[in-house]
Amino acid sequence: MKNIYIKSLLILFIIFSVMNCSREKLNEDESEQVNSDSLETLYERGMTFHEYLDEMSEGNSFWKENHDRVQQIRDDLLSNARTIPQSWKLLAVTELENTDAENTIPYIARLTDRVHSMELRIIGKENLENLINEYQTYDGRSTTPLILVLNSEFEEVGCWVERPAELQRWIRDNRDNLEQEELNSEMVKWYRRNQGTRAIDEITRIVKAANAGDRICPVPEEGLRGR
Repeated sequence: MKNIYIKSLLILFIIFSVMNCSREKLNEDESEQVNSDSLETLYERGMTFHEYLDEMSEGNSFWKENHDRVQQIRDDLLSNARTIPQSWKLLAVTELENTDAENTIPYIARLTDRVHSMELRIIGKENLENLINEYQTYDGRSTTPLILVLNSEFEEVGCWVERPAELQRWIRDNRDNLEQEELNSEMVKWYRRNQGTRAIDEITRIVKAANAGDRICPVPEEGLRGR
């Protein structure tokens, strides 16, 4: 009787071990699948700006408001972007409720509406932590929004992370002097005044650099104006 009991426990242990290993293997396979997705696959999985708004219908008012606000892009910025030849794809990795995203991506979407050589796709950041961690701000942080510039072969040739350099420097210089609520308020005011100008300019310069064979990733601390 004792031998039967021991054998039963052994069988149960083996079954449990096999099931646990299978579960771990499945989780590893799913993780590897996400991490091994090519940038082309991620881009094809991405949504257009309007598809993203429709998918995230709750809480997208700021995205739509900012997109609608830019009926006209500043002439010099638009002319500069329209001189870029070839085809360039922008893959934005982001989340909906993100102040930096809602104040930059809608303006970049408006740019790609007006410039035939650029296309934009948006994908949520879920399960893309490894990808996000590959790209950091100039001060060493991994965050979103992350915009990857891809060439016609879906190779990454540049990146833009989080927010324009000018605002990034201002936040760095004032973080210790302001309460978080005041810091956030001033950041939103900066975005409202700027209306996407710096983001559009930086993205355009990154794409122009890629076209010339240079890679900017990320935007350096001093910014890109004058390059």
